[in-house]
Amino acid sequence: MKKLWVFTGILILCLGQANAQEFSAFLSKNKVAVGETFQVSFRLTNLQRQAIDYPDLSDFQLLGGPNVSQSVQMMNGKTTQSITYSFYLRPVKEGSFVIGPASTKISGKKVSTKPLKVTVAAGKAATNPNARNQAKNAQANNQDLEKQIREALFLRTLISKRDVYQGEQITVTYKLYNQIQPYELELTKAPAYDGFWKENVKIADAPQKVEVYKDEQYRTRVIYQDIIFPQRSGKMAIDPMELSCVIQVQTQSRRRRSIFDDFFPSYQQYPYKFGGQKVAINVKPLPAGKPADFSGLVGKLNMDMSLDKTETETGSPITVKVKLSGQGNMRKLSEPELQFPADFEVYDPQIKESSSRAGGILGGSRTYEYLVIPANPGTFEIPPLTLSYFDPESGSYKTVSSRAYSIRVVGEPTGRGPGPTVKQEVSVLEEDIRYIETGGIASWEKFEEKEENTALYWGAFGMPFIFLFILLAYKRRNDARSADVVGSRKRKATKLALSRLKGAKTHMEANDQKAFYNEVIRAIWGYLGDKLNMGQSEMSKENIKEKLSQRNVSEGNTNILKDILDSCEMALFAPSAVGQDMQQTYDQAVLLISDIENEITD
Repeated sequence: MKKLWVFTGILILCLGQANAQEFSAFLSKNKVAVGETFQVSFRLTNLQRQAIDYPDLSDFQLLGGPNVSQSVQMMNGKTTQSITYSFYLRPVKEGSFVIGPASTKISGKKVSTKPLKVTVAAGKAATNPNARNQAKNAQANNQDLEKQIREALFLRTLISKRDVYQGEQITVTYKLYNQIQPYELELTKAPAYDGFWKENVKIADAPQKVEVYKDEQYRTRVIYQDIIFPQRSGKMAIDPMELSCVIQVQTQSRRRRSIFDDFFPSYQQYPYKFGGQKVAINVKPLPAGKPADFSGLVGKLNMDMSLDKTETETGSPITVKVKLSGQGNMRKLSEPELQFPADFEVYDPQIKESSSRAGGILGGSRTYEYLVIPANPGTFEIPPLTLSYFDPESGSYKTVSSRAYSIRVVGEPTGRGPGPTVKQEVSVLEEDIRYIETGGIASWEKFEEKEENTALYWGAFGMPFIFLFILLAYKRRNDARSADVVGSRKRKATKLALSRLKGAKTHMEANDQKAFYNEVIRAIWGYLGDKLNMGQSEMSKENIKEKLSQRNVSEGNTNILKDILDSCEMALFAPSAVGQDMQQTYDQAVLLISDIENEITD
């Protein structure tokens, strides 16, 4: 109870005094010999514990630190609090050295300490057994401390399967185990998936769980999860992530303990880096006998095809929907090749996507919605659509199919079908021309006599042919563009990418960081796949870099591309690991796409 009253009194005095705030640096000695240990300290006076930018200490051997100590002094009714960060250093060569200023912020303003000068000379101290023993003890203590931390804090890389088929999905989970509390946890190296297609899983914030591992009890939580798809067969490996943190270790004071030791213990801040284990994966090639209609999907596939009507009139549109759903990399699916009757005018499909990562399993659906217009009456057939996929559980290819549809069309021909369209239009135009020749004008000669009517006549006479020529040219252009799948993808690439980035901007305005960075990654990868005409199996950073180089995109822009993707991947896990804000990332992504568009050659 007495201690509580003392502590309360100290707090009251601290709150009641408006003491000066200072940030200072000092040395335990400024003249030392080679091999002699000395101490440099940085002190916050009447300030809360806060971040400090320490100077470069590489001229000396770092033996330990920063050690943290706190103190409270009362003199003449004035209370002063201080927090001191100390480093133990040992010089390795003679000379004069300067320890640069450290910096921090006080009331929003940057404040720096004064530089400190250290003179190092040779002498007996260089071979002083006490100095050598002190350094050896400090090194041994650090090794023992790191061993204890390793046993109390580690990261496990958990993988759903180690023996898979090419294209089969694998769930990689990174789980943190701790018996001590890590501070300032940051991602220093993102996982490397060379030869894999990756989808990140958004991890919802959840409380830690208690788990027993190797007869020890730990607090655990999943901090990162990816779904990956091997793009080639053979022996492959995953290089896991690496993390850094600060561990606070309480130090024991050798001096006589006082009541203040209970309230203001001394801590050593120990920087610690750790990571998961490298994981080997055996990837088997898909077996022989691949069907001609193989969709490329490894997983599960379902198909549903429907028409909004099977009886209609000529010129009246029909909506045909094909929905593909299942598990696996659904983005790998190409557009279904439906066989429509030649008398149908077919428009490019509208594509709708949805995805799910529930339980660490990637799935979803792609819906293709076609608008078709019958030009001629009759009964027409849409044959069954078949698609094959590979089922890794059974190790065999399987096929899904729709049923055939019969469509009855009534009415008069519209002349817009790809077969008889031109003939119908020419026939109608000929009738129009004959009508002009015979109606409203008394005779050819009379009309021809007037010079001012000649231009009018030939204009009226030639207009239908000009109109017909324009229609034919427009149709040929549309047919060519529809057949040119690669060209179509290129033309849509920038529009699609900026549209996706527009969605990222919405997430940015909502301050949804993970959704923003995920949308930026999707936009860039989608743009590059469309622009370079690359399938999902080819999409890797190495292949993208090679393709861009071949298309005369500068190395500077390929490096910017890599930086943006890396920073987005890191931000999805550890926002503090990214040195830029969302607005900057968004601006860089828009500018990058624009620059690639200007540089890339067809």
